[in-house]
Amino acid sequence: MHRLMRISASHFQKHFYKNVHETPKVWLDKERIKKAKFILVSTKESISQMATNCKYSSFSWFIVQFKKYCKTTPKEYRVKNQYK
Repeated sequence: MHRLMRISASHFQKHFYKNVHETPKVWLDKERIKKAKFILVSTKESISQMATNCKYSSFSWFIVQFKKYCKTTPKEYRVKNQYK
């Protein structure tokens, strides 16, 4: 992100944290999880395909991150929240 703005990484992180109150990495992780949650409840797309669409490098890493932020697996989340 800092390259797009043509500023140093440290300068970008400082200003990002000041305005958003979290690091760029945490913010990006939360946005990816938010997108994944939407896809899980609104489509029948496979979880592995969805992980790829949400820009995770691997299916297993997606599962780890999803559990970290949602305290459940993507499959369990889909079953509990679909059609609500």
